[in-house]
Amino acid sequence: MKKSVMLKQFISLAAVSVLLVLCLLPAAVLAEEDQAEPDEREIPFRRGGFGYALLEDNTVEILDYTGKDTRLNIPKSIGGYPVSSIGEDAFFGNETLRAVRVPEGVKTLGKNAFGSCISLEKVTLPQGLTSVGAWAFHQCEALASLSLPDTVTEIGDMAFGSCYTLQSFTFPESVTSIGSRLFDGCWDLTEITIPDTLTAVGANPFSDCRCLEKITLSPDHPTLELVDGVLFSRPDHRLVYYPVTREADHYTIPQGTEIIGAFAFHHAAALTGIDLPSSVREIQQEAFAWCSALASLSLPEGVASLPRGVFSYCKALSEFTLPSSVTEIDAYAFNQSGITRLEIPAGIPEIREGTFTGCSKLQEIFIPETVTTVGRLAFDGCSALSEITLPAACTQLPDFTFRDCRSLKRIVIPEGVAEIGESAFSGCKALEEVVLPSTLRKIGCRAFSECQSLASIALPEGLEEIGDEAFYLCKSLTQADIPSSVTKIGEDVFAFSGVR
Repeated sequence: MKKSVMLKQFISLAAVSVLLVLCLLPAAVLAEEDQAEPDEREIPFRRGGFGYALLEDNTVEILDYTGKDTRLNIPKSIGGYPVSSIGEDAFFGNETLRAVRVPEGVKTLGKNAFGSCISLEKVTLPQGLTSVGAWAFHQCEALASLSLPDTVTEIGDMAFGSCYTLQSFTFPESVTSIGSRLFDGCWDLTEITIPDTLTAVGANPFSDCRCLEKITLSPDHPTLELVDGVLFSRPDHRLVYYPVTREADHYTIPQGTEIIGAFAFHHAAALTGIDLPSSVREIQQEAFAWCSALASLSLPEGVASLPRGVFSYCKALSEFTLPSSVTEIDAYAFNQSGITRLEIPAGIPEIREGTFTGCSKLQEIFIPETVTTVGRLAFDGCSALSEITLPAACTQLPDFTFRDCRSLKRIVIPEGVAEIGESAFSGCKALEEVVLPSTLRKIGCRAFSECQSLASIALPEGLEEIGDEAFYLCKSLTQADIPSSVTKIGEDVFAFSGVR
């Protein structure tokens, strides 16, 4: 009897709780087709294939779509609430959608809203739309044309990037700002007109536009100008875009230019030489990346930093002199370049991640004593590098630092280094001698794996840990005395080596 009473009380309390929750929810939640969905994307409600959220102004933001329509008219309202926004990733990766109509009332398209909709051929956008987010139509490979309403004021980074077949695009007079690399990889785009209202331009909006032959720009434009077909920004004296379709093999940047913009010469494959004026004080990310024929370039004194990837994939750039004013070299600055010799100026404190990754022709490098840190992957794949001297102040050798430096014969690791990272010297097939510091406490996994010429190594007292496969496939290594200080030894440390 008591159990029955308790059960009835429990059911009554549960019913009351449910009624209280329902009373607090908005009307849209109570609609027959709506259901709460606490999934990993935090999509509150679903109806008719749309996942959505109710915003503070009682409008709907569409968060995703699970329908299979090839032609879709997005509804003006859902659950009685008007749709005002297409949210981030809402239709991302939808491979069946071929045509979409966005309804009146939508003001914003979020980041990646229609990204990677590879079958999308036609998009109809409403009057009242004001913002197109970054990557909004990125990689819509079938989209050949697109018209924006004359209410759009801003377009985000790479909004139309990798729309390979995009041939026609017109900026509405309402647009005032565009993000970086807006049309990156739009290979079929042949011409573009920039209105006077568009005054704020991010990094090279036309990078890798392989067929862009004509840019129309008023000579009275308030902030931009074309000089011999090259696009400049007046307020910051920045070179924005160098046409990749030009066949000239040499270019002289005009005196007065202060900034070489990010990606400015991206994929300018015909250029073998570029002259920089003394007025240049800043070079931005990947400014000369993928200039595959570029063999001659000198930086003026006053340039303080080499940014990330600035000479990546400059395969013909073999010799290069850094001015003494350079105090920073960012990650991947010379990644996959043809550099053969380099002297790093004194004062630089670190060689960052991947700075010389894949520089297979690098034979000589001089590192100043000011360097205290060498980043992961810094010299990964520098297969021609036969010797290198690490400065005494260097205290780190992280993962993959010298991996596949197949010509490296000898390395002295400075005192102060406590750990050799994972695969730091893996694949250094010519490495015959390694001098380890007394400060060393850990040798990482596969740190010296496949060092087939390494015949002996003196492990220092004080070493505490040797990682898995640290000396794997070191076929010439016949002896390695493990000090008594070692407390942890990984699996297969000497597997397929000469140590028995």
